Amino acid sequence: MKKTIVFLTAIFCFCIAANRAGAQTVAFGGAAGSNYDDFSVMPDQTENPAQSIEVYLDDIVKTDLNAGETGIIELPGTFQLVWADEFDGAGYDPDIWSPQVRGDGFGNNELQYYTGLERNIFTRDGNLVLKVYKESYQNRNYTSGKLWGQNKKYFKYGRVEARFKLPEGRGTWPAIWMMPQSSVYGGWPNSGEIDIMEFVGYQPSTIHGTVHRGAGSGGNGNGSNISIAGKTGDFHVIRIDWEPGYIKWYLNDQLFHTYNNGFAGSSQWPFDQDFYVILNFAVGGNWGGAQGVDDAIWPQEFLIDYVRVYQKSEDGETAVKTTDAQAFARVTLAGETLNVASRSEIPFSVNIYSVMGQKYVSKRFSGENAQIDVTHLSSGMYIVSVSNEIEYYAQKFIRK
Repeated sequence: MKKTIVFLTAIFCFCIAANRAGAQTVAFGGAAGSNYDDFSVMPDQTENPAQSIEVYLDDIVKTDLNAGETGIIELPGTFQLVWADEFDGAGYDPDIWSPQVRGDGFGNNELQYYTGLERNIFTRDGNLVLKVYKESYQNRNYTSGKLWGQNKKYFKYGRVEARFKLPEGRGTWPAIWMMPQSSVYGGWPNSGEIDIMEFVGYQPSTIHGTVHRGAGSGGNGNGSNISIAGKTGDFHVIRIDWEPGYIKWYLNDQLFHTYNNGFAGSSQWPFDQDFYVILNFAVGGNWGGAQGVDDAIWPQEFLIDYVRVYQKSEDGETAVKTTDAQAFARVTLAGETLNVASRSEIPFSVNIYSVMGQKYVSKRFSGENAQIDVTHLSSGMYIVSVSNEIEYYAQKFIRK
């Protein structure tokens, strides 16, 4: 019999209760994944649990643990559009995107300078145009455009879909990709990167999809590719379906890559946090310029007809959301002090656990704020829970 602990290290924030308002049910389904013949739960989280209990996993709930179902985690409900930019107006939507103005190579020895100017970023005939010119600007020999949604549109889990047309020629490197809003596991690549679509011009018939994470990045990222031979000048539709248990890539509705959550920690799965979308057109670089840059092809355009983001919902409510209980407490780590702020005057308890369930701290406070010295904790990831007689909040934190 395979015994599985449900709070494996890829999923940290949870609680256990017989009933809890605002919870979302998670379905374990599909042919792939692990067999769950038995389950263990963290002790001391609920008194006298019912035979069928709910386990809260990072805003997600799996019910009836004794069902012994098989598969990977998917959220319930159906995908509903939550935001989109169709690029039908006089420009991109400034409530969704900001232009990046920068040109330092971006760690990849890229050759372009992103100007943020309308010359390089504009709309035409219902498409966003990111246009590269070969010209001297800010000590760079090419200008280009880049838009990103940081601090404007960020989300956890969902479907991202875009329709695009590629540029041509050696040295072109357009991409549609995602980066973490807050990088909760540290700097790149530890907090992850999701490359929805990448194209390098010296491979004119190939589109790539990749993830980067602590366990492998750059040339060691986890990805695959799909051929567009004979259709290089066409518009194509790329999408990812990002669930708590996997990310799947589709081109023109054809699945070409799957990356599963192996429940082996954030080094493999940092994709349980908010990400935002990026659109850019790079020139050259370690990958895009691996076979040189053809100076005779410029200017070139990367066209994007639309970007649409969907999330699952049931009965009109988004499946991934902050529960009401999470509003009553805020936890931050400053150096070696864990600060807990409660929005309620009710006395509250704070417990700190390892991800495997060992309790290290258990304290009760009567005020609205508390400070806990975590000097005695070794480096690693922990779960802190805050509860009073009415509400419960839990989150992960990293002790460096």
